[in-house]
Amino acid sequence: MVQYSDFVSVTHINEELKHITAHSRRIYLAALNAMLIARKISSNRSGFSSVTQELQSFSQKLDLLTSSVEKEIGILISNEAQYLKIRRLAKLGNKTLNSAEINLTTLDRTELLSRLKLKQENADSQKNESRKNILLTLRNLEKHCDLGENLAILAKVESTTVREFTQQLTSVSLEIENVIVNIHKCINRAMRIHTKAA
Repeated sequence: MVQYSDFVSVTHINEELKHITAHSRRIYLAALNAMLIARKISSNRSGFSSVTQELQSFSQKLDLLTSSVEKEIGILISNEAQYLKIRRLAKLGNKTLNSAEINLTTLDRTELLSRLKLKQENADSQKNESRKNILLTLRNLEKHCDLGENLAILAKVESTTVREFTQQLTSVSLEIENVIVNIHKCINRAMRIHTKAA
C-alpha cells in the first residue's frame, strides 16, 4: 500500500542528491584549482596533475550517477501515481459494479475486475523495480565514492612532493577529502531513508 511516507522519503532522498551534486561541483572546482597550481610546477612533477584529472573524471561520473538516481526517483513517483490511480479505479469499479445501475453479467464483472487487478499488480511490480534500481544506483554511488577517497589520499600524498606549492596543494587536497566525506554521509543518509521506506 502506498503511504504518504513513501513520498516523503523520496523527497528526502532527492534532497540528499542535491547535496551530492553540490559537493561534486566543489570537487570539480577544487580539482581544477589544483590543476592550475600543478601547471605552475615543472613538467617532471606531473603526478599531482594526473590525480587532479582523475578527480575531475570522478566528479563527472558522480554527476552521472546522481542524475541516474534522480531519474529513477522520477520513475518511482510516476509508478506510485499510476498505482494509486489504478487502486482508486479498482475500488470505484467494485462499488459501481455492485450497484444495480449497471447491467453487466457476472462474467463481464469478473473480467473487468480481473483486468484492474492485473494492472494494479503490474504497477506495483514497476514500483518495486524502481525501488531496486534506486538502491542499486545508490550502492554504485557509494562504491564510486570509495574511489574518490583513494584519489583524495593520492592527491594528499602528491601534494607533499612539491615543496614550493605544498601548502596550497595540501589545502586543496584536504578540501577534496572533506567534500568526499560529506558525499559519503549524504549517500548513507539516502540509503537509510530508502531502506526505511521499502
